Amino acid sequence: MEDLVAVAKITRTRGLKGEVVCDILTDFPERFDDLDDVIAVMPDGKRRELKIEKHFFQNGRLVLRFEAYDSIERSETLRGADICVPEKDAIELEEDEFFDWQLAGCSVETIDGTP
Repeated sequence: MEDLVAVAKITRTRGLKGEVVCDILTDFPERFDDLDDVIAVMPDGKRRELKIEKHFFQNGRLVLRFEAYDSIERSETLRGADICVPEKDAIELEEDEFFDWQLAGCSVETIDGTP
């Protein structure tokens, strides 16, 4: 299984047509402009491939609508899911910049070498 990077987390449904409200977990929300396919990692760890039909931002949160999720009942099954992209599709950072997940497990030292 490929490694994934979470870019949003579904918190609740919105309206009657299957939209979901998400917390944004990326520093690059503009990435959703070109994002069509994502992987939902459910709270139980299972994965679902989803196709984004529509997205927009409202009050600092992301609203998504997925293909085949056209009712509040169907979209409710996505509550709590992390919306992810494959690690290979993560935004490319500058040479001296890192994502927090890339630093997990690293040690930190002061200039004089003190851990």
